[in-house]
Amino acid sequence: LCPNDFEWSEGGATDRLVSFVDFAATVLSLVGLEAPRHMQGKAFLGSHAVEPREFVHTFRGRRGERYDMVRGVRSQRFLYLRNFSPQVPVMQFNGYSWNMIPSYRAWWEAWKAGDLPSEQARWFEAPKPPEELYDVIADPDCVHNLATELAYGDAVDQHAEALSRHVLEIRDSGLFPEGLSGRDWPAYQDNERYPLDELLPLALLVSSQNTESLDEFQEALASVNPCLRYWGVMGCVVLGDRAAPAEAALRERLEDDEPLIQIQAARALAGMGMVEPAVPVLRDALGKKDDVLKLRALLAIDECDLLSVAEDELRPLVEKTRKGGGYGSRVAEHLVSRQKR
Repeated sequence: LCPNDFEWSEGGATDRLVSFVDFAATVLSLVGLEAPRHMQGKAFLGSHAVEPREFVHTFRGRRGERYDMVRGVRSQRFLYLRNFSPQVPVMQFNGYSWNMIPSYRAWWEAWKAGDLPSEQARWFEAPKPPEELYDVIADPDCVHNLATELAYGDAVDQHAEALSRHVLEIRDSGLFPEGLSGRDWPAYQDNERYPLDELLPLALLVSSQNTESLDEFQEALASVNPCLRYWGVMGCVVLGDRAAPAEAALRERLEDDEPLIQIQAARALAGMGMVEPAVPVLRDALGKKDDVLKLRALLAIDECDLLSVAEDELRPLVEKTRKGGGYGSRVAEHLVSRQKR
């Protein structure tokens, strides 16, 4: 595809920032075609190459059976991360990785034994910080988080603004959670069903883990919009015991029209030690046909170690899910194995 008059050298390199979405536009550029307007990518070679990017954007959503929403921004010098699921560690148990990649299990076992240095141990620990900033030139392994150091405040603000701008510009679908009804491409473009201008500030409050945000979370719990209610619940999940003043509002959400919100409200209550109202909701969710809802219920049971305190109520359905295949069976297998230990 490379034009005959294109200057290149074998083994050549460039230090410009390139995003994966740029490759399609670049291939078109190399054959003399301009990328259509709906493409996010920017050509970095060929007749339609554009100026280098200031930022490229990264993301994490669900890895196998485990959810962990992260969005990131990379500039020439820095990598900035925003953790929207700070209540879970980076390295959650993952059935495929732990069973098929020996180094993962060995790393996990070393953490459980207390044999890891703090720089590695933190991968298995929660909560995560709201923000992370790494100087990828001075610290290419991204060990030293600079996000709370005053000297880097401007860099944090610059990258955080770029992240929010990008989320809104592309209408990032990550704030419309899996398991919520109506989750499809037309919904992501609909401000009424997916009010991204309201959701992003709320999700940033969830990420920040501040007790002072509880009023905003309780207001969201009463919203007519299910996405806002979901993130209001997640704010309470992240706060844990500090969300106790929202108990009554969370109990109301146990009867929400959306099963996913019921599950996450049960997760929030269980995380505060209120197991009795949570278990029936999670048990009912395990009996549903929807695999995503069953997975979400299993994850709540795992995160709150509920099988150890409500085994008689939950174990039969966990065992049934264990034999059903799919992502849910991985979590169920982990739950049962953990009880045996």
